[in-house]
Amino acid sequence: HYARVTESNGVFHLYRGVDSAKDQSYFLWTLTQEQLAKTLFPIGDTRKPDVRLEAKEQNLITAEKTDSQGVCFLGDIDITEFLSHYVDVTPGDVLDEKGKKIGTHSGALYYTIGQRHGFTVDTHAISSVPHYVIAKDCTQNTITVSPQKRTVGTGKIVLTHMNLIHGELPSVCEAQFRYRQTPFKVSCDVHSTEHGILTLLDSDIELPSVGQSCVLYNGDECLGGGIINEIL
Repeated sequence: HYARVTESNGVFHLYRGVDSAKDQSYFLWTLTQEQLAKTLFPIGDTRKPDVRLEAKEQNLITAEKTDSQGVCFLGDIDITEFLSHYVDVTPGDVLDEKGKKIGTHSGALYYTIGQRHGFTVDTHAISSVPHYVIAKDCTQNTITVSPQKRTVGTGKIVLTHMNLIHGELPSVCEAQFRYRQTPFKVSCDVHSTEHGILTLLDSDIELPSVGQSCVLYNGDECLGGGIINEIL
């Protein structure tokens, strides 16, 4: 992973990788002190082109291998194909914001809030305009789309199943709930590892999905995170 770990006075800290385009600290927020004490990130302080150069110098066949864009370690397979082996889904209706059917999809379970691909909008007049998933109902097997992304202003995000890597948070830190998302400022009110509330300090943050990871940072340091349980 492109991440870094340091130790100070017996406490371990997790940081973003030096190569910001490849940083993977977002996926490591659940790591504990015990785990970090036994973890090495040998490429965390190296940019990807330099890693490829080192591999080429060692005559490794992976030196020019294309970057993986699918599910890690599973090869040439996308997430929909992967999930199809484990869950049963059926095609369903795509709805507009008024509840009118305007298209079809492959199965509501496959989609995430904010997604703009993988479904069909039948009406030609609107199909040329990008549409984003703004809601889904797995019971009714429908997804609702809109030409406008849903955002949240100065609201609150309730987190559960929290992990604080070294047991404390500043009163204000940064958060992101998507891998490539630009971090945004939040104030933190953590009652326990099972319950925390983040108050958004930035406006027009793209609406997240319940169940997504929300990862907390102080600059380049990953402080931990939690699972989004509710958006207030």
